[in-house]
Amino acid sequence: MDAIKVQVILFWAAVTVYVAATCLNLIAIIFRKPNLTNFSPYLAVIGFLPHTAGIILRWMQTGHFPYWGKYEVFNSYAWAFILLYLVLFLIKRELKVTGTVLFPVAFFMIGIALTGSKETTEIPSTFLTYWLGVHVAFAKLAYGSGLISAFFGGLYLWRAGKSNTDSGEDVPGWVPSLDFCDFYTYRFAVFAFICMSIMIGAGAVWAYKAWGRYWGWDPVETWSLVSWFVYGTLLHLRVTMGWRGKRGAWLSIIAVFIVLFSYFGMPLIYDTVHEHLEL
Repeated sequence: MDAIKVQVILFWAAVTVYVAATCLNLIAIIFRKPNLTNFSPYLAVIGFLPHTAGIILRWMQTGHFPYWGKYEVFNSYAWAFILLYLVLFLIKRELKVTGTVLFPVAFFMIGIALTGSKETTEIPSTFLTYWLGVHVAFAKLAYGSGLISAFFGGLYLWRAGKSNTDSGEDVPGWVPSLDFCDFYTYRFAVFAFICMSIMIGAGAVWAYKAWGRYWGWDPVETWSLVSWFVYGTLLHLRVTMGWRGKRGAWLSIIAVFIVLFSYFGMPLIYDTVHEHLEL
């Protein structure tokens, strides 16, 4: 059995576990059984093991961390999001609720990855640099953090909406308090902004080494800067004008859609030097 077939089997094994974790979370939400989410971290570990093995095999096969083409990019993003989930769970057990969004995003990303070409291609030597590694790593952290910030923003709006109804319907037990959601909407937005700053800075250094210029107003570069400004504006409005609660929640949701458009939408619309993002 060749390396690609083994990778595909390992990735499908990970998808199966992440789907099971997603279903478990949905059952906990629909039937109001919050204790079921206690099994989510264990499922995450079970799925993460074959997922990691597949990433390592691909790395050994190509000689570089998986960041080129749909098959590698989406698989590595899914892996980074599950790793982020596990780290957050270890830091604070209550953050296991982030699996509600990270599990389905991860298995959809792997599913998309598996539709891409799995053949290895020779990449330019300029891509095999330390600064590109830093750029890619912090991009994953930035986008994962932005997604979680928007998730807590959405939870805040949901819980606030239920609290304002006259139906008397109880808020599901798995939904954190308004203060908890507001706190982490802001904290993850801060982390996303910091990671995005490092991502852009490292990308500029790498661009200079690769093309002899720090900035070229490439569409992906430009919209990454737009995303950075959006998060900077979000944080500025919160700190200086007290935009918290519902306004902060809506801003976090808008911000993550801009991020998703800048990273995944722009390469579909315009030609870009970020050809490794080609879908």
